[in-house]
Amino acid sequence: MKRTLLLSLVVLFILSACKKKNEEVVISLKGKWTPQSIVYQDFDNSTLQYSYTETPEKTTYDFQNNGYLVITDEYGSEMFQYKILNNSKLDLDGEIYEIKNLTAGSVVLYYRYDYSPGSYSEYSINLKR
Repeated sequence: MKRTLLLSLVVLFILSACKKKNEEVVISLKGKWTPQSIVYQDFDNSTLQYSYTETPEKTTYDFQNNGYLVITDEYGSEMFQYKILNNSKLDLDGEIYEIKNLTAGSVVLYYRYDYSPGSYSEYSINLKR
């Protein structure tokens, strides 16, 4: 009986010390990202009129803990204020971007500017860590 009780306590102690595999990992924009592509699209009467994809080289986006984004490229650095809104939107210096498909290794920042009904521009910034 004592042996069974002791064995049960040892097993219980070992199981409680093990890490749970399903612990939640906090995914954040904070840190350094590299843009893979920036896609610009213009629409008129809700029909695509123009599309351009840029592949920035030697560029980093550094979302810092102090609420600033530092974008560095071959020409220097620029600093912009940012704020996360409702975990799904990014206020970047007054422009509101949607945060899409955020994972530990990638994210898409999407912005739409409406000129008039049916006429608008879309910007997608595809970032990787």
